[in-house]
Amino acid sequence: MFVGPFLGVIVGSVLGVFSAWWALRSAPELLPIFAVPVKDRGSGAPGPPVAYWLTWASPPVVFYCLCGLTWWRWRRARWSVVSLAVAFALCFTPLALLWISLDIGGFSPN
Repeated sequence: MFVGPFLGVIVGSVLGVFSAWWALRSAPELLPIFAVPVKDRGSGAPGPPVAYWLTWASPPVVFYCLCGLTWWRWRRARWSVVSLAVAFALCFTPLALLWISLDIGGFSPN
């Protein structure tokens, strides 16, 4: 009974880390202005391209759509899918927030 949710946590964690790694490697390169801290940039600096945001948004959107379909269609797997989705969120979200803030916020010394 508890094997499914336990496996969901393990698989969700692995998929969360792998998805964040994939998005990090697949995201388009940002302009060199993004290496400068936000407070030192001019007000005319452009924002990140839409492709950058789509790269980071695509893994969770695809993953949660598949989880939602599985949860809706397969009654026995509901607890496993919930644990899978929670583990994915707990792994993907902090990594994505960290890398996006480093990419956009700048990290070079003053």
